[in-house]
Amino acid sequence: MISLLQAYRGIAAFLVVLFHAKMTVEEYFGGHNLLYIFNIGETGVQFFFVLSGFIIFYIHEKDLGVTENVYCYLSKRMLRIYPIYIIITLLFAPFWLLIPDFGNAYHKEIIPLIKSILLIPQNNHPHLGVAWTLTHEVLFYLLFAIAIINKTTGKWVLTSWFCLVLAFNFSNISLAFPFDFLLSINNLLFGMGIATAMLLARYQKIPSNKVIFILSNIIFFTAALGAITFQEQGSHTTNILFVILIGIAAAVIILQAKDVYLEIFFGQRTGLLLLGEASYSIYLIHFPVLSAVSKLLQSIAGNILHPLIAFMMMVIVAIACGILFYLLVERPITGFLSQSVRKRYC
Repeated sequence: MISLLQAYRGIAAFLVVLFHAKMTVEEYFGGHNLLYIFNIGETGVQFFFVLSGFIIFYIHEKDLGVTENVYCYLSKRMLRIYPIYIIITLLFAPFWLLIPDFGNAYHKEIIPLIKSILLIPQNNHPHLGVAWTLTHEVLFYLLFAIAIINKTTGKWVLTSWFCLVLAFNFSNISLAFPFDFLLSINNLLFGMGIATAMLLARYQKIPSNKVIFILSNIIFFTAALGAITFQEQGSHTTNILFVILIGIAAAVIILQAKDVYLEIFFGQRTGLLLLGEASYSIYLIHFPVLSAVSKLLQSIAGNILHPLIAFMMMVIVAIACGILFYLLVERPITGFLSQSVRKRYC
């Protein structure tokens, strides 16, 4: 199962890179009809949320109600997110603060930068734009920690949160920050991941085979295409339904992780496993890399470079840079820090 989940992480990160590469190519080199399909890459984020909820419950179910385990849990979760994220944010901080055309007005202010580094939710995206997802992750981790401190209280807190998210998104109520953040539909996807892990834990005989795996993937990408098609002209309720359908399809895909044959198949794909291991570095660093490469290509080739060629070059460089950053920075740093965390808190 571990190999397959790792592969899922890599595929989700790859989808996000495709989506942002498509956006960047359109900005610098113009659009192309074939690039439209890569809008489905946006659903990689939604898959990440479901997968995150699944993994947290799957790994930490045994910790629920064991108060003393909360220190180990929180230290591992924070170690997973903060060190590499802070390093990358600080790498770009001088550009935001010192170069007038780099970033928006709030990028030049110290307080928003500090909030971004700490992943404190604010009315703007964090300075590293893709880190908006991490603010949701941190919120979910903290609320799940309540269930480790007290299983019953945590259960009601999480259940109430997911119910409020669902009720708000099916209403026509418009809320300002921070309520729109707290009740974002993305938060419901964590709950769908938890529900998936609970099903797998309690019903080991859930059907698992290649046909179900293929069908769930078809549903996932069909729902993704539907969400893209109806995103602009569709109603708010329609868009929410598509997100939920994508979440359900993602949950079914994740359920297939217990399939032995799929585990063996993906476990033999070392490149895909490396992509999964490097997924966090790829996710954090890919957008600045895409921006830099697009500017470089434009200065060299100008308007003669075909959008599809530019797209492929940008994706390859972004993935390669993410993997290199993982091998040279993330893996040694997190390896060293994780040993310290285990000795002190676990």
